[in-house]
Amino acid sequence: MAKKTVQALSQGNGRGRQRRLGEAREAMGNLESRPAAGEAGLAPDFVEPIVFEVTSAHDAKAPVRLLQAASADEPVVVLIARGRGASPGWENLIEQMMPSVDVPTPVEVLQARRNAETRSRLLAEFGALTAAEVAEAAGSRAKNASAMASRWLSDGEAIAVTHHGTRYFPAFQFDEAGRPRPVIREVLRHLGYLGEWQQAIWFVTRTLLLGDARPVDVLRDRPLDVVAAAEASATVLD
Repeated sequence: MAKKTVQALSQGNGRGRQRRLGEAREAMGNLESRPAAGEAGLAPDFVEPIVFEVTSAHDAKAPVRLLQAASADEPVVVLIARGRGASPGWENLIEQMMPSVDVPTPVEVLQARRNAETRSRLLAEFGALTAAEVAEAAGSRAKNASAMASRWLSDGEAIAVTHHGTRYFPAFQFDEAGRPRPVIREVLRHLGYLGEWQQAIWFVTRTLLLGDARPVDVLRDRPLDVVAAAEASATVLD
C-alpha cells in the first residue's frame, strides 16, 4: 500500500483556487479505489500526495474520512489544515492527537540547543567507545565484554554518557593501554555532584583555573592542575 501524505491548500482566489479544490475533492473521492503500490507497479516507498483544504465544519470531516480510509500498515498520515475557518471539532481532533507535553520557555529551548551542540562536538572531536569496545581496547578476554567498563564506571574510575539509548565512554579518558588515566578518578571525586554529561563537558570546557585551557588538553602534562581545578570548581558551588 502506498504511503499517503496530505498537504493543505493555501488561501487563493479565482479559477486557480477552484481548480485546486476540484482536484482535492477528486483525490478524496478516489482514495479507496486507488490500487496498491505493488498493483500499480510502483516502488513500496512511493509517496502518493493527497491535497485538500479545510474551510468549514463540513469540510473538517475530510481528515476523518481520510484516516478511516488509510490502512493500518501505512505508518504516517500528515494532516495540515488552514487555521482560518476551521471548526471547533477540527481543533478538538488535533488536540486529541497531540501528546501531552511540558511547553518549554524560549530560554529553555535555547539552552537545550546549546547543550545538544556541545555534546555533539564532544563526541565528534574525541570519539567514544561502547563497553565492549573498551574491553577490547584494554585487551580483556572476559566472557562478559561489558564487565570491565561497568566496573570502572561504578568504581568512579571512568565516565560514561548515554547517547540515543547507548552508553558510551569518551575516548579522551583512556591511556595508550586502553585504561582510564589515574587523574580521571581524582577529578571525579570532586565532580560527583554533576550528571554524566555535565562531567564529560567539564573536561572540554575552557577554564581560567587552567589559564583558559581545557582540562582535556592538559590531562597528560598537568594532571595535578586538573585535579585542583576540579576541586576549586566544586568549592565555588558549595
